[in-house]
Amino acid sequence: MLGLYKLGNLAQVAFIVLALATLFLHCCFYQTALPLRHRDPYRHKFLELSIMLLTFALCMTVSAPVNQLVFAMPAATKYAELRYIAGAITIVQALSWYHRHVGAELILPAGILMLPACDGLSPWNLLAAMVLLAARSIYGIPRARERLRHEVSNDSIHEALNTLPTGIMFADGNGSIILTNTRMLALMQRYSGKQFRNANTLWQQLEKIRFPLLQKRWVGEKMLFRVQNGPSYLAARQKIKAGMDTYQQLTITDVTDEDRSALKLEAQLETLRAGSKQLRATLDNLEALQKQQTLAEVTSQIHDLLGQRITILQQLLNNQDAHNYEDMIPLMQNVMQDLRNDVREDAHVTLENIVATYAAIGVTITLAGELPAEREMAQAFVSIIREAATNSVRHSHADLIQIVMTRQKGRQYLQTTDNGIAPAGEVHFSTGLNGIQHRIERLGGTLTVQAKPRFTLLIEVPVPRTGTQA
Repeated sequence: MLGLYKLGNLAQVAFIVLALATLFLHCCFYQTALPLRHRDPYRHKFLELSIMLLTFALCMTVSAPVNQLVFAMPAATKYAELRYIAGAITIVQALSWYHRHVGAELILPAGILMLPACDGLSPWNLLAAMVLLAARSIYGIPRARERLRHEVSNDSIHEALNTLPTGIMFADGNGSIILTNTRMLALMQRYSGKQFRNANTLWQQLEKIRFPLLQKRWVGEKMLFRVQNGPSYLAARQKIKAGMDTYQQLTITDVTDEDRSALKLEAQLETLRAGSKQLRATLDNLEALQKQQTLAEVTSQIHDLLGQRITILQQLLNNQDAHNYEDMIPLMQNVMQDLRNDVREDAHVTLENIVATYAAIGVTITLAGELPAEREMAQAFVSIIREAATNSVRHSHADLIQIVMTRQKGRQYLQTTDNGIAPAGEVHFSTGLNGIQHRIERLGGTLTVQAKPRFTLLIEVPVPRTGTQA
């Protein structure tokens, strides 16, 4: 240590200032890194305390020459035991923390240089130790601050909770509050006039709360509050298990935008329901309307036919030269035959009426192919098309229905497809599909129902051998 005593007064003071600065830097680093989380926090604190002891011994050593002259205090050699203890502890700690991102690569040589065995290099061994320890603190302080910005800690958790727009409170099993944020405190003060110290008491107050301009309703186990011409809040409470303990979490969330959107959706849903009822009523009347249109057309045909025949008979009766009334009998028979033929509903006319009827309410039915030549099969196909169209509009809300009729290799095919909403689950045969099934079975055919991607009916019927082949 003679080298330390050989230094001038100014150099000794500089050494003391540098040693105190090193101690100050380490205290700053320790204070900055204290909130950080570590896998082994107690060992980490012991490491920092051993470095602080080493720095303290360094300060005592470099200040000994001045203190000895001014205050008659012990010489620097009197601190050899303290230096041995502090250096040995620091070396052991540095070795155990080597390659653990704590600056052990700088701490280890500093601990070695502080040992009295290195006093042959005095005072440069002390200077090097101070530089190494100061460098470790200078390097570690910004890294600790950076970790604090990204690492979860008690302060960061509390800060994050206070920035939430949702009021949140944590309590133990008895309701005693453990943690709450400023938003929850503000909501309690605003709507209750006081701040509660127990989560159970707060929840009971929420259940009892009544205001003239406040609407409250339960949404499952949650409470929805609507302030007239104001915000909407959703209060919820749930239990949290943490090991053997049970905690409570109580939240009050501002759901104004979501609630207003839900109200708009409910209003639209009511409008759709009313429109759906009207549409169902319209569809229920489609059959009667179609029959009325067919009846009007048939009536018109009968009127035209009878008018024509009656005019011919009247001309014959008014003709004085006509005396052979037996010639009128075939004419009367033809009238009755024509009446019977025309009164019976024609499948093509019915199909046209169906297409026109649905077109009147904005539903397009496209036809590809021709009805079967066989009258019974054609009438059955028309009935199937009518029922399929009704189901597509009523259940799938379709506005486009495609009908394709083909005949191949002695079999007649009918396919109906709509652009409506496909069934979410399995297709169930109700009255409509059962009616279609029965008509097809009477003709000896088969029915295939396909739900995805579009609701499709495929009918396959064998053509009678006496029927016209395509």
